[in-house]
Amino acid sequence: MIKKSNDDEQTLEVDEEEGYGQENSDIYDGMPVTCGGILVGIKKVNVKSTNQDMAILDVEDQNGNYSVMLPPRMYERYKRTLQEDMIVSFVGKISIREGKEPIIVAEKMQELKEETEKETKQNKTVYLKFAA
Repeated sequence: MIKKSNDDEQTLEVDEEEGYGQENSDIYDGMPVTCGGILVGIKKVNVKSTNQDMAILDVEDQNGNYSVMLPPRMYERYKRTLQEDMIVSFVGKISIREGKEPIIVAEKMQELKEETEKETKQNKTVYLKFAA
């Protein structure tokens, strides 16, 4: 069931009778999403058919936890930099399968970094003009 708050924010909740992706739901399989949060878990998984590794990431945001799947190509690209407590954003699609929790299949991933004080000072120049 989808609950909408006053600020039009959507929250996905499990409803045993309705399930996910039903006709009266705003969330459906293959729906494009953009999301982000803090990585709280990283699980490496081997795809038996191709013998490639991929990852299932546990992500936490202000509303709770959700899972993101990094397909083999993306996992190969980011595996050296993935670590818990990273702040990341994702673009992808929701995958809804009967009997399983929804998961976001990532198509793009970006680490969001806080700007350090040193970077801030290096990037700004101040000019003062005054009459002599």
